[in-house]
Amino acid sequence: MHDKTLLMTLYKKFNDGELDYSRFCKMLARAVVEVLNGSRASIWRFAGTLQDRLTCESMYDRATNQWSNDAEMLEDDCGDYFAAILSARRVAAQDAHLQADTACLDRLGFTPATRYALLDVLIEPDGVPLGVVRCERDGVAEWSADDDVFLRQVAAMLGLVCKKCS
Repeated sequence: MHDKTLLMTLYKKFNDGELDYSRFCKMLARAVVEVLNGSRASIWRFAGTLQDRLTCESMYDRATNQWSNDAEMLEDDCGDYFAAILSARRVAAQDAHLQADTACLDRLGFTPATRYALLDVLIEPDGVPLGVVRCERDGVAEWSADDDVFLRQVAAMLGLVCKKCS
């Protein structure tokens, strides 16, 4: 089972006002990479009421030790992915370039050229979809049940934080 100490520390710092929302998301993305031994992690929020656009709030890349937030996903470009994440509440791919519901992400220009695995979990406080938290690993990889539980806990925590910010 993955250690949740870092998550609890970040949440406490946010609640105590030591971290604003933007910094919290940056630190959380980095924590996800560290705990899940990922290559990249990102936090996305639905924009608008139709849930047809996801905007990146923070993306951390371990290889460059850099953060970005200039990516966007539109349902028109990646309908299979949107349908999958909204219906199953998670998407796991051993090789995201080859899986039907994630292959469309290649067209968006922010996925790695090499093979990569991804695990996405819906952020949905009170059953209302607000966004997605993602972890990626370079190469073909499987996600363990512990990985899934940890990322679900991250999504639940993000849901609490998002509710507090709104």
